[in-house]
Amino acid sequence: DREHGVRSLGNMSFDVGPKDLADLVRSTFENTRKDDVEIDVLPIYRDNYGGVDGLLQKLKIDREHGVRSEEIVERKAHFGENRVEEEPQDPLWKLMLEALEDPTLIFLLCAAGFSLFIAFFVEQRPYGWLEGVAILFAVVVVVTVGAVNDYQKESQFRMLNAKKDDVPITVIRDGDTKTVSTYDLVVGDIVLLSAGDIIPADGVVIGRNDLELNEKNANRRNFPQEEVFKLRYSR
Repeated sequence: DREHGVRSLGNMSFDVGPKDLADLVRSTFENTRKDDVEIDVLPIYRDNYGGVDGLLQKLKIDREHGVRSEEIVERKAHFGENRVEEEPQDPLWKLMLEALEDPTLIFLLCAAGFSLFIAFFVEQRPYGWLEGVAILFAVVVVVTVGAVNDYQKESQFRMLNAKKDDVPITVIRDGDTKTVSTYDLVVGDIVLLSAGDIIPADGVVIGRNDLELNEKNANRRNFPQEEVFKLRYSR
């Protein structure tokens, strides 16, 4: 099947794969000017994918019916989920090592080491080591508390980010309009957008009425309306 460009999974087969879609989207990011999109992106989009109708056919989607509920699991397994993979959170021990880079703590560690050296090898007094151990204990407490606080703050920040990105989206599935989570979108979903909506994923415009987009929040650049439309339409 792969020799003929067909990707199959379970009972379904697709004429386009995740890499093909990623390359198509990447080309739009690499060609952001209107002229570049018309010359370098749209011809490939039309010739290789057949435009909107051709892409829908390759993805096994009927624009009036949308994705069927029984296909969702297979589509997620084949194309992946609509999530940005986060970098793993730093472990607690790494945060503790970073905390030890503080000049004050380094000075205290040196003082504790010097105190212990004097207690054991010079004065040799009973319980003379207590001062050095007390300093070491104080450093351990400060480092542990600071690292735990940083770890908890990072965990809460990640949770808040996940909730912020989890917004309800209106899609067409099984011929009806349904509201799903951003994270439950799959490749092939037909999304219905209203004024003020944030586009939940890269996609292709298959129908529009006075469409105007602002990508300032995404790339900190302002585009004229026509240029914005050409850029997003190519996706």
